[in-house]
Amino acid sequence: MSKQIAASTGPAVLHLSDLKSGDEGRLMLPIKSQFAGFVAGLELILKYDPAMIRIGDVQPTALLDGMTVEQSVSDGTIHILIYSVDGRTFQSPSLNTLLNIPVEFRGNGGGSISVEQAIIADPQAQGVTLSITNGSVKVSKTPTSFTLGLNAPNPFNPSTRISYDVPQTSQIRLTIYNLLGQEVVVLVDGVQAVGRYTVDWHGANTQGHSVASGVYLYRLTSETGFTETRRMTLLK
Repeated sequence: MSKQIAASTGPAVLHLSDLKSGDEGRLMLPIKSQFAGFVAGLELILKYDPAMIRIGDVQPTALLDGMTVEQSVSDGTIHILIYSVDGRTFQSPSLNTLLNIPVEFRGNGGGSISVEQAIIADPQAQGVTLSITNGSVKVSKTPTSFTLGLNAPNPFNPSTRISYDVPQTSQIRLTIYNLLGQEVVVLVDGVQAVGRYTVDWHGANTQGHSVASGVYLYRLTSETGFTETRRMTLLK
């Protein structure tokens, strides 16, 4: 976070990403942006069908540390304001996630979330040229891509929950490793149907013995060739 006044802020990009599994298996809609220079404020209005979708409290990422983030939700409209009262700004030189919006479904349906209005201002309170590369996303309980979510809690003791998405029936393997690359335990190893899954790890190895405090890796692989690895920390 910076109070520096930039000479200019280049054209900005706004992008709605597909739903992903977040902490404790919650579904999140990432709002991403990219721009050169510094931004002092952002106003975003999104539309959705409240009969099909329920929206939770927006979760800013670390890129917005020090900024004020306000949200109001009513009649299928999400209004988000990002600003600072003391001249702070934020940066996003590559396409990074600024916000995550929790999404829940009413019943078994789905729907869409789309951008109705987006305004980005530079430190001189001038509007920045903005292009929206993906202004509408269809959201559904059925995942559209393999995703390995962040475990929660993290750090943890004695247990943590790992979430992941399976977009097609596939052989799935979820494995815990230590930092030496040695296998600690296999949590999932079998064919799984399309869906969003969670599994708990209680800090034990294959023999059922508790492992030592430290950093561990968890890796999701599928027969399609998908592989993703994340870190987690066990503190005792």
